[in-house]
Amino acid sequence: MSFAYLPLYTGDYLRDTQHLSCSEHGIYLKLLMHCWDQKGPAPLDERKLCGIVNARSSDEIEALRRVLGEFFVRMEDGHYNHRMQREVERCEVISGVRSEAGKKGYQAKAKQLPNKSRTLAKQVPLTPSPSLSLNHTNTTNTTRGSARGDGFAIFWQAYPRKIAKVTAEKAFSKLAPSVDLLDEIVAAIERQKACPQWTKDGGQFIPHPASWLNAARWQDEADTVASAFGGAV
Repeated sequence: MSFAYLPLYTGDYLRDTQHLSCSEHGIYLKLLMHCWDQKGPAPLDERKLCGIVNARSSDEIEALRRVLGEFFVRMEDGHYNHRMQREVERCEVISGVRSEAGKKGYQAKAKQLPNKSRTLAKQVPLTPSPSLSLNHTNTTNTTRGSARGDGFAIFWQAYPRKIAKVTAEKAFSKLAPSVDLLDEIVAAIERQKACPQWTKDGGQFIPHPASWLNAARWQDEADTVASAFGGAV
C-alpha cells in the first residue's frame, strides 16, 4: 500500500531537470511515482519499465534509458533513485511512530472502560493513525494537541543529535506545531543532514535539538543539500 501523497520539492526538481525534454519529464515522473507507490526500486526488466512509463517508440525507449542513466542507480534488485529512497524511508519512520502511538493511546483508554465495554473493545481491531498528509485542517487545538503527543517522538526519531531530550521536549511543547508544520520540520531535518555543518567531525557541530527548535532553524537554507529527486548520489 502506498503513502497518501508524494512529496515533490518543485524548486529542486525544476532546477535539476531543466535540460529534460517533455518526454523525459513524463518518464522521470512516472518512474518516481512507481517507486513511491511500490516503496522500492523500479524493475530491471526493460519491458516492464516501458510498460510503467508507456514508452513505445524507439525515441521514447532511448529517453527512458537516458533518464535511468542520469537519475537512477542500477542495483541487483532494481533501479534506485537516491532521494526517492530517502523519502520512502522517512515516511516509513513517521508512519510507524504514529501508528505505534495510536495503538498505545487506544490501549490506555481501553483500560479505563467498564469491564463489559472493555471486553467489547478488545474485539475491535486496532487501526493505525492516519499519516501526516491526511490532516488538512491543522489550526484547531485538537490537531495541535495531537502533534504535541506523538509528534515529539517523530521529531526525536528524525533529529540526528539526541542530546538533552527533556529540554528538547519542552521546546517542542512550547512550539506546539501543527501537523503540517511538523511535516515541514522533519523534511527540513532530512535536508540539513546533508549540509557540511551537520556532517563534519562526526556531527559535533549539529545544534542541540532544543536550540534548533527555539531558533526556528527548520527555515534555514542548508549550504549543501541533496537535490530532491536529483542525481544518484
